[in-house]
Amino acid sequence: MKKVNFQLITLLMVLFLGMTACTKDGAVGPAGKDGTDGVNGADGTNGKDGEDGADGEDGEDGNANVRLYTFDAGYNWATTFEYGFECPSDQDTSVSSLWIAYIVNSSGYVYNLPGKGTANATTYRCYRNDGTTIVNYYITVGDGPGEAYEEVRIFRVYANVGGRNINNIYNGFTEEEVESMSYEAFCRNFHIQP
Repeated sequence: MKKVNFQLITLLMVLFLGMTACTKDGAVGPAGKDGTDGVNGADGTNGKDGEDGADGEDGEDGNANVRLYTFDAGYNWATTFEYGFECPSDQDTSVSSLWIAYIVNSSGYVYNLPGKGTANATTYRCYRNDGTTIVNYYITVGDGPGEAYEEVRIFRVYANVGGRNINNIYNGFTEEEVESMSYEAFCRNFHIQP
């Protein structure tokens, strides 16, 4: 009987534990605080370089001996006698370079300077002051009422390799020939896209 009672008590305990262990879970508690960040891992090794891409198309031919400075703020010589334009440069090469200016009106017509402007009504003069880091290029009204222009284009033609030679040759032209060229002729002869 002791053996049956012991077995019966053991069976009842197992059943009781089984029933109490099979109840529903309670509500979820609040989230805990974030832990501290871990130590950063070591950087990985660099990947292999990719293959070179295909070569691009050749650009337009140009002239490394010519520099263009463009000023397009609009200029009215009918109300202002003189305008100055700052062109970055160094004094050593600016004095041996040839400087050519063109003015462009609102219709797109281009006039070379020094010379006459729209309808030959005004004569314009040019001069410059060669500084150590800036060339101040000035355009003034020489004679006439003055007109309004949209843009000023100043070209700097560097002297031939070895400096300005005795004949003042620029890309095969004398200084006088270059100064008398129209804008289109200048761009064509110096391989510049207008």
